[in-house]
Amino acid sequence: MAYELQAAKEQQKIRLEEIEIEVVQRKKQISIEEKEIERTEKELIAMVKRPAEAEAYKMQQLAEGQ
Repeated sequence: MAYELQAAKEQQKIRLEEIEIEVVQRKKQISIEEKEIERTEKELIAMVKRPAEAEAYKMQQLAEGQ
């Protein structure tokens, strides 16, 4: 009986450690995904928004000049 109780306690400790590992892995995955989102946003700003703003400024300058 004591052996079974000790074995059950050890299994419980192992499972708790496995759960902690899973939590850490999920947190790291979330962090990676957040960084990927930030990178994509910066890429969109650089490739779409900034050129569009530059074109709008150019058109405004041309319109004011004419």
